[in-house]
Amino acid sequence: MSYDIKIVGGTIVDGTGAPLEPPMILSITPPSASPGAVLTLAGANFGVGLAALDAGVPAPPLGLSVIDANTAQLAIASNQPAPATVLLSLVSSGGLESNVVPLLIEALADAMFGNGFED
Repeated sequence: MSYDIKIVGGTIVDGTGAPLEPPMILSITPPSASPGAVLTLAGANFGVGLAALDAGVPAPPLGLSVIDANTAQLAIASNQPAPATVLLSLVSSGGLESNVVPLLIEALADAMFGNGFED
């Protein structure tokens, strides 16, 4: 895979000279979910070709759909192992990676009924 990017005056630009900024995750709603759930990501610099990573590695169980430059939906596959913590980041088609945000994937029973203990 190759990318047509350059550094011009200390700024990363694409092949057209437009400045490139890495994607940024600002929030995840809800902040945890079980396999099969769809979450909403709010952030910045989302675009075509954006992909989800778990600890810097492509994450096929996480389906990403970009809604607009500031919103995306993340679908957690029903076969995603749970419980687990995903170290979620996004990578642009130009190879720029976002900040890392921990995402708790709860076992279905925990998500529906809590952990079984009273407070």
